[in-house]
Amino acid sequence: MKEAFLALATMAALAVGQGQAQEPATGPSPEVPELAALSGLVGKWDCRFQVKPPEGVAEGATRTGTAEAEWIHGGRFLRQTWTIEPAGTEPGLSGSAIMTYEPAKKAYRSWHFLSNGGTRESPGTYDEKTKTMTWTARDANGIHIVTKSAFAEDGSENWTITVTDAKGKVVEDMKGKNTRRKK
Repeated sequence: MKEAFLALATMAALAVGQGQAQEPATGPSPEVPELAALSGLVGKWDCRFQVKPPEGVAEGATRTGTAEAEWIHGGRFLRQTWTIEPAGTEPGLSGSAIMTYEPAKKAYRSWHFLSNGGTRESPGTYDEKTKTMTWTARDANGIHIVTKSAFAEDGSENWTITVTDAKGKVVEDMKGKNTRRKK
């Protein structure tokens, strides 16, 4: 009996879902105007960044990678995926993020998932004047991560990521530029 109910519920959900199927979103949902601030991330990107060495380490590193972002779920969410190439003794890394604006909370939100098993949730703010998005995350151990992305010109993203420990000491400092690929 339980199996029959589950089968019927699944078929009903599929039937309803087929009636509500949407084409892939080509832009942010017009129902949430704040989502337009995330549009600067859309496209395929080449990434280059420098890692400032932590205290006591002789030198930092320049790293490269790629990123891609697209609107999903009717333009209500932006999905970004990225890959960092291995460099020297540093391994490669990949990840993804889902970003949105939540009208009920009047806040930007993002969720990040990393190939090394790391995850984080970050509330965000957008400064229209400087075209800068700021995401801030804090974990249970007091690690504080601030990511800033600025879009001074179309096709170019300048960003920084600063990680501090529970005592406020900078443990990781990165600065990069992403360049959108030409179509």
